[in-house]
Amino acid sequence: MISPAPHRVLLTYGIFDDMGPDCSARLRRLGALGRDVIVGCATDTFCRRSGLAVTTPYALRRMRLERTRFVSHVIGQECWDQLRTDIVNYNVDVLALGDVPPGVDLSALRDIVHLVSLPWAAGEAGVEMTRRAS
Repeated sequence: MISPAPHRVLLTYGIFDDMGPDCSARLRRLGALGRDVIVGCATDTFCRRSGLAVTTPYALRRMRLERTRFVSHVIGQECWDQLRTDIVNYNVDVLALGDVPPGVDLSALRDIVHLVSLPWAAGEAGVEMTRRAS
């Protein structure tokens, strides 16, 4: 479990095609755990390459996230390989992810960040975060 800390920087990634109540609750929960929440929003190019269906263009998804009071900063997610660079560049303490696609290995990040699992399933936005097992 991870407890709130006033100077903690959190990073999460997602598509954010639907900014409904579950998404807002998830971002609120992350915001309560630290000082800054950085959101990596999947770009249209990343979604196409990954075979992910989106109905809202990246620019609009990014704008919605930037207007969310729980979000400090929004960055574009171009690929999964950028995680280490983002963590270092933004001095991230906690990487909170939901579903990670097969083939994406996060174990190499444990030396620089605390990894937590935060499922995206409906109604689970307020779950306690636990250490991610590989």
